[in-house]
Amino acid sequence: MDGYVVIAKYLTIYAELGALAVLGLQVAAYRHHRHPSLLVLIISSVIGMAYGALASLPYFMTHPWFQGTPFALACAALATPATAISIVGVALLFRSYRQLVDGNAKAQARIRELESRLPCPALPASHGTDARDDAYTPLDKR
Repeated sequence: MDGYVVIAKYLTIYAELGALAVLGLQVAAYRHHRHPSLLVLIISSVIGMAYGALASLPYFMTHPWFQGTPFALACAALATPATAISIVGVALLFRSYRQLVDGNAKAQARIRELESRLPCPALPASHGTDARDDAYTPLDKR
């Protein structure tokens, strides 16, 4: 049983560090984009990390309370909202992404429609897809 506890301790630390990294990515994305779904995901991550820390206490400390129903209920009181809030956050993020994709498709269709009305062929669009196009300047002709 001691080997199990040692493994559980390391896995707990690893999971909390991973959650901290994900939280850092979410915070950075929220600072950049200010999208509400990211804030919801940050909240769920913080609650989830609290759940992970609480649920791992029996591996680090021995106390009879950790074996009882009140402890399990305390863990459930954190795990349940963390899960529900994370589902809402991901759903909001996916909905936002779907709206972005749909808007892009509509814009592309409108551009094609307008280009088809031109009296001459449309000029090739340069969207910076080729690094050589971005780096080219008339001075390069020398």
